Amino acid sequence: MSCEALAEERRAKILRLYSERHIVDDSIRDITRPANAALRHLAVKITDWVAKKMEQLLNPKSPNKDKTDGGIATRTRSRIANTSTSGAATKLAASGDTSLAQGVSNLTISPGKPTQLGIDDAQLATDFGKIKRWTQTKDDYDRSEKDMYDPIRSFITYVVRHVKDRLSLSSVSEEVRGECHLIHPVEITDYKPDDSTRIDIGLANTKYNAAIEMCFRASYYQLRAIFEVKKCKDDVDEAFAQLHEYTRQMFAEQHNLRFALGFTVCAGDVRLCHFGPSKAVSSEPMDVGTREGRRAFIELLINMSLCDSSQLGRDPTMRYLSELRCWQIDCPDDDDDDDGRSGKVAQYYFTNAICIADRLFGRHTRCFLATESRPTKQLEEGQSLEATVVIKDAFAFAKPIASEDDRDEVKTLKKIRETFHDNNPDDILYPKIVVGGRVKFKRGGQFVKDNTSTIYEGVSKELLAIVSSDSLFRAHRRIVMESIGEPLRTVKTAKEFVAVICDAMQCHYAILDKCKILHRDISKDKKDVRGEMTGTFPFMSLNNLTCSNVKRTSLDDWESVVY
Repeated sequence: MSCEALAEERRAKILRLYSERHIVDDSIRDITRPANAALRHLAVKITDWVAKKMEQLLNPKSPNKDKTDGGIATRTRSRIANTSTSGAATKLAASGDTSLAQGVSNLTISPGKPTQLGIDDAQLATDFGKIKRWTQTKDDYDRSEKDMYDPIRSFITYVVRHVKDRLSLSSVSEEVRGECHLIHPVEITDYKPDDSTRIDIGLANTKYNAAIEMCFRASYYQLRAIFEVKKCKDDVDEAFAQLHEYTRQMFAEQHNLRFALGFTVCAGDVRLCHFGPSKAVSSEPMDVGTREGRRAFIELLINMSLCDSSQLGRDPTMRYLSELRCWQIDCPDDDDDDDGRSGKVAQYYFTNAICIADRLFGRHTRCFLATESRPTKQLEEGQSLEATVVIKDAFAFAKPIASEDDRDEVKTLKKIRETFHDNNPDDILYPKIVVGGRVKFKRGGQFVKDNTSTIYEGVSKELLAIVSSDSLFRAHRRIVMESIGEPLRTVKTAKEFVAVICDAMQCHYAILDKCKILHRDISKDKKDVRGEMTGTFPFMSLNNLTCSNVKRTSLDDWESVVY
């Protein structure tokens, strides 16, 4: 098959995926409203202020009848934010190593005093000339697609510089300000972060007290959102299809990404898109050619800068420690704990991922080789920690209440551990769980359980009912196991291969015999039958694949092994 045919086949597959998974619901914009009450209140004030100033600059001859300033004192023109996107950009501080283990943003730029918002009138006129041309678009954009990049970046930078300024003058505490990460665009666009796919505009983030300067370049693991830009209003489907593909790469390279945000810009129509484990949800178009559309886009950008990092898809229980060059991960052991407490947590450290989440939808299973011992000094470039356990992290289908979840992998592994711990006469090699449970983290001063409801917190009841239905509800689980095995590709002879498979199936049979558990088919009272579809698609037995009511036996597991 020719390269052109392969590309067309892939494009058709992406468009089909888009049509199957895509939902339009404007309430998706509300997931970025700051969880902190003080920042939520401040975001409203700043939105009023920036929207008013934007209208004054875009339409200077129009009388401004709105005398309110959102509770923020009016400032002189000399204090308007510099929106230059072509000045001396700051180079990325990263070492250049884009390995998965170093997947942490190096975009924090020189912290210091709040920006003095002096302005060059000529530059202001240039930037707002570009912004004005874009915001006056009624139909298709009358220039090239690339000509849209600069005004979009200038619009974002103008808004975020105002956020920084107003935040530094606000009465919110330093502790609360520390939760804020200002978003900003990447200057050089249409590049190839992984040498295979191109993006139009990327959004990165920096600390609230850093200079708002765009970096020259960023890798996928540093992006917070991707913009796909089209000059024609009717190219929405194509824009979303491309955004789907690029966002998949974000999941692959960001270990601590729970969901992803992206934007499509088709002429003057801006849409937010949220990529969750099961669905992609987009907003209605925010038409920057209207006052209401500009304000909606401004509000969204401000909320994204002031909201908690978990509201942008980050997992706060997984942190990259730049001073040690490794990751720290919190592993819970409280799966039956359904209250709002944090529960028991063990901390582990890792450098290597042996399984990445390289698909857009699904469980987003990731596996890490880790150790409980914290490094005492910074690791050398490319150095790995000596691992003692395997950590499995995934958004699996579940029931909202943990104690009622009868297909919980953590409970299954704990039952196996209890059964074989003191009664393993055949010296069966079985998966030994160390700790495991549902992930929780702190947001807005409260511990929240990381599941579908948390991911979509703030959306309409109608949308929440769809994405958190019984068939789509997922819970974030993390499991620590020992000991570390070897991949099948390391076997050296056919005899050794057969012996390994024999050991594995002996374990499966012993678990069925002693624990009454059939792999991916957990049952009570020895019936060993369940009609729902469970398992990993390429390896499922025909009974599981077709959801048949035929009684499951160990032969189903054997069939799965063959696949």
